[in-house]
Amino acid sequence: CVKDAEMFRDALINYGGFRREDIDMLTNEAASYKAILKALVERREKAQPGDLFVFYFSGHGTLLPDEQSTDIDEKADIEPPDLIPGRYDGAICPVDVDSEINSSGMPWENLLLDDTLAWHFSRFASKGCRVIFISDSCHSGAQARDTSGAEIISKKLDLTKALRSLRNDGGGDDG
Repeated sequence: CVKDAEMFRDALINYGGFRREDIDMLTNEAASYKAILKALVERREKAQPGDLFVFYFSGHGTLLPDEQSTDIDEKADIEPPDLIPGRYDGAICPVDVDSEINSSGMPWENLLLDDTLAWHFSRFASKGCRVIFISDSCHSGAQARDTSGAEIISKKLDLTKALRSLRNDGGGDDG
């Protein structure tokens, strides 16, 4: 996953016009639940209207039954392998997902649920920023929704063209 993150960072710099100093990378032990949330808040505080914020995650992903979430909002039943068919929140798994310490204080412990990520991304959007969320993990498709909670259809795209297009359409310099 670290090599994937390094390659994505290089693509942002080489093809997307991002500056290295505007890219925060959390890898291995640094990619804990609290560190990821802290980095989101710090980056949001620096964000300006027109900026393009890209959140790239490469690692493990999972599902959590929606009824265990504080936001019971999943609209479609899915049938994941080895789980009971139902409604699930998508989640990314920080490095401390199996820690004895429950950093969230919630039943999902150190999973970063799609609900939490959507809330943080909506804060960027409310500042007039564009947000791109890319998850290279299992169950990534379950994490797609817009700020109103509507599900977004996942799609494949040419990353170089997409980054250039967003930059040319007025995205700022912050990554």
